[in-house]
Amino acid sequence: MLHNLQNFSLLRMLSIHIVGTAMYQGVHPPPSSDPDPTVKLAHLQNLRLVSAFLPEKILRFYASLVLPTTATVDLRFRGGSTNTRYQECGPLINTIQGIDNATLLLSRACGTVSVHSADGKLRLAWELGNTANNSIAFSAITFPALQRLTVSIPVDPTEPNDRRERRDLPDYNAEWEAEISALLHPIPAVTSLTIDCSLRNRYALFNIIGRKLNSTTPFVLPNLSSITISDFDNHTRSAMQLLFCARARAKDGIPLTSLEVRMAPGAVFPKDTLARLESAVGTVTVHQDDW
Repeated sequence: MLHNLQNFSLLRMLSIHIVGTAMYQGVHPPPSSDPDPTVKLAHLQNLRLVSAFLPEKILRFYASLVLPTTATVDLRFRGGSTNTRYQECGPLINTIQGIDNATLLLSRACGTVSVHSADGKLRLAWELGNTANNSIAFSAITFPALQRLTVSIPVDPTEPNDRRERRDLPDYNAEWEAEISALLHPIPAVTSLTIDCSLRNRYALFNIIGRKLNSTTPFVLPNLSSITISDFDNHTRSAMQLLFCARARAKDGIPLTSLEVRMAPGAVFPKDTLARLESAVGTVTVHQDDW
């Protein structure tokens, strides 16, 4: 395939799907004695590579391409493999070195985890379905410069849309919190976190970043100093959980210096909780229609 691409150096868009089956997951064929040719695609604007159970082939293919720095890259791994050698893909690692702002997008309903750079140049997605896999996202690839992170979790279709129906917080889900926590642990350098989630997932994030697993384990995101929350509703227990999170980090000597809360239309942040938050956080800013 690479040899054929050498004849299409003027390509502007390239999309390739590499299909395998589950029986080959984690199976690594012996490397060829002949090195892959290097293909220069100087005019390429968009690259999209998708694998099904053969992520190693995508990485090897991508490593053989020479692309302009302006090209957008979309790599999708379906099925995944705990043995995938992401760190051996030089072009991918070189691109990631300079990323300081990214979005982590989680879809529990679809079993999808993806990482997007803020400039839109890189998108990595793992489509796992119901398959557990620890070799994904930040657990698989180191983002050494990442300091600003947005966590976005779409609304679960089973979650009520009407806020009046959400009088009680959803059932505690330790497994889901453990999955999110595992994704955040490998990026301790993050200092700024934006939370764009529904009530269930926002509450889970407050739990994750506001407690230690034990006395010897540091907080998740230990260097976190700033949090921005969007579409915050007036659920009292959710506001209290945010307060507990801020107090716990302050007590451990890593207080938040800035908290910005953007209220959902018509929602009002509980004033008594706000007063207590202001004593635990350096600066608290609440944006709401009523003020």
